[in-house]
Amino acid sequence: VRTLDNKMVVVPNSRVKVTTNLSEPGIIRVDVAVKIGHDTDLRAAKETLLQLVGAFPRILRDPAPAVLLSDVDVLGKELTMRVWVRGDDYIPVPFALREEAALA
Repeated sequence: VRTLDNKMVVVPNSRVKVTTNLSEPGIIRVDVAVKIGHDTDLRAAKETLLQLVGAFPRILRDPAPAVLLSDVDVLGKELTMRVWVRGDDYIPVPFALREEAALA
């Protein structure tokens, strides 16, 4: 079974044990959340993050990256950068994106 973020989940018939196979080659969706203040312009922040993911070399262009408003709370607004990467980039890309977003 493939999840929406393209991870393979295997449920064998002999024993009920769910295994998520992250070693399978292919592409995987990565969601990276960042918080912005309530006083920060939402459209400008989304555009800045879209430019950041658009210039990031290890992010795939198809499916297209997206920046989504994922939460609003007392601390601010949470934006999620939703990107697709090759399996080898599943671990390093979120860390690099968070750092670049903090510097933007």
